[in-house]
Amino acid sequence: MSVSANLVRLTLRQVPVVKEHILRVEQDGKCPLCSRGLTVEAGCMDHDHSTGRVRGILCRGCNGSEGKIKNAFLRYGGGMRTDMVVFLRALADYIEHHRQNPRRFLYHLHRNEEEKRVLKNTRLRKKRAAAKKGK
Repeated sequence: MSVSANLVRLTLRQVPVVKEHILRVEQDGKCPLCSRGLTVEAGCMDHDHSTGRVRGILCRGCNGSEGKIKNAFLRYGGGMRTDMVVFLRALADYIEHHRQNPRRFLYHLHRNEEEKRVLKNTRLRKKRAAAKKGK
């Protein structure tokens, strides 16, 4: 399989050297998504699965998340309507807009922490009462 003159297919031995360079020179030793400090050993070499081009070094969590997001996007039909990057930008804008301009309505199943605590305690009291009654 031929590779274009300006592309370099890494050998297994070159991977840690390139990871070190990208981490230290381009990423300041951090994951570009979550800013967690990384080592060469802990960092994952992220690459575009369509082209094979290396994008950067991510922490294991962000690398896995990126893959899961892409798979979900494709699985649920997003890829048929728009590009994933366009979709993610629109999603971020949508979330940011509603953080700054919240609606006055609460989702019918949402419970705040106090409501969750009261509900849990009520259920536990009923369970203890039923167990006591059954003895």
